[in-house]
Amino acid sequence: MAELSDTERTLAPPPAGALSVQGLTISYDSPAGTRELVRDVSFDIGPGQIVCLVGESGSGKTLTGRAITGLVRHSPRLRAEGTVSFGGRELSTLPERELRRVRGGQIGMIFQDPAAALDPVIRLGDQIAEAIARHGGPAGRDSRRRRATELLTQVGITDPELRARQFPHEISGGMCQRVLIAIALAGDPSLLIADEPTTALDVTIQAQVLDLISQLRRERGMSVLLITHDMGVAAQLADQVVVMYAGSVVEVAPVATFFSRPGHPYSAGLMRAVPRVDAPRARRLPAIPGTVPEAADRPPGCPFQTRCPLKLEVCGSEQPPLTAAGQSSGPQHLVACHRSAELLAGGLTVWSAIGATS
Repeated sequence: MAELSDTERTLAPPPAGALSVQGLTISYDSPAGTRELVRDVSFDIGPGQIVCLVGESGSGKTLTGRAITGLVRHSPRLRAEGTVSFGGRELSTLPERELRRVRGGQIGMIFQDPAAALDPVIRLGDQIAEAIARHGGPAGRDSRRRRATELLTQVGITDPELRARQFPHEISGGMCQRVLIAIALAGDPSLLIADEPTTALDVTIQAQVLDLISQLRRERGMSVLLITHDMGVAAQLADQVVVMYAGSVVEVAPVATFFSRPGHPYSAGLMRAVPRVDAPRARRLPAIPGTVPEAADRPPGCPFQTRCPLKLEVCGSEQPPLTAAGQSSGPQHLVACHRSAELLAGGLTVWSAIGATS
């Protein structure tokens, strides 16, 4: 079969949007030796599905999202292993030239800081038009500008012709985030990776951005990987939740199962740390003691053991594998905890156990 030309490859329809990450490990070569920043991460995203990747800062969420699109290749000290399959294509072995056609085209990405992600000296419309041109949009400068204006309208920006002529410093942070979403949509992607898309936005704008992502998923049938530390966002949008801690996945569950029966003490701790409007005003907000360990300081065995109120002796020597939590039907609930069976069976009440240490 003849190889596709550059033009044919650009105009080829995007894959179905199904993503499979298997055994992703990202290592960092330092003077003190090799450190694993992300260790054996595996999860799947189905077509049209929203998966939330949650965890504290330093858990490896952003690095995982960047590795999916091959951005870690640009760092000479980072090395990624494992497989990333998207729509039946293995991305981890694609040549960089072909991967660039997938990145931004079939997979759109919204970066964490909109002010830093936008070029301060290029007009907003031109930045969107550049993305359109790169990923097979209409030919001609005027056509691309019209398409840029259409995208600004789709993401809810009023007076798009005016905004297209402005620079990033002339609009609000919420508008900058919407422009980034427009750039991410320029290649008509079937998967959108949104890394903390509501960071530094006020609550009203946060809600608008999240509603926009949900609306785009419905209208376009996109899959979404939403990286966040906000459990409320996960509860509102996710079909499935993937919890990361210290570079490892510790729980994967459908959203309803996750919020009703968390199988890992860390997941329960995250949920208890969310403010509640019905809690007594004098009650202190529960917190997980300690911090996420750096890669060089991770303990042997379970990475959460130094902060876990349910630690067993085996937790100090053996890292528990991510295994099925025992459901006989429906989407799988996976947990990496030596006591998950007891927790889910009700033999121990994880909420009160953690509360006793708060």
